Amino acid sequence: MDWDKGDKEILHLIKLKYKELINEDIPVTITKSSMGKATGVLAALEKNINKLPKTKKYLSEIIETVQQFQIRRCKKLIDDKLKNQEDIILWKIQREAGISTKDFKIIEEKVLKNNNIKNRGGKYEQNIN
Repeated sequence: MDWDKGDKEILHLIKLKYKELINEDIPVTITKSSMGKATGVLAALEKNINKLPKTKKYLSEIIETVQQFQIRRCKKLIDDKLKNQEDIILWKIQREAGISTKDFKIIEEKVLKNNNIKNRGGKYEQNIN
């Protein structure tokens, strides 16, 4: 097999699928496995990743940790609430995102910062400034 050509083809497939998955209404964790399954190249990614250096590099840039995925999922929920002019209530965001209280405490500050949310007397609002 021409691994250089295969690398370019797989990289192209993964880039297209990534753009699609990252914008899904229901977020999907971006992992090597999820990308491989979604593109039909899981076996190549698992068995021959070292022969696909461009693909391997790109995957290392887009693969999410559990915390990164949780933060992205919360951001999506907050964006939807803001778009619908609904109040931002953190415990509801946590519950809708399916994140345990222990795990949410770890990411809460990043969720607020990433969404530019400020606590205004117990009410959370997006800081427009």
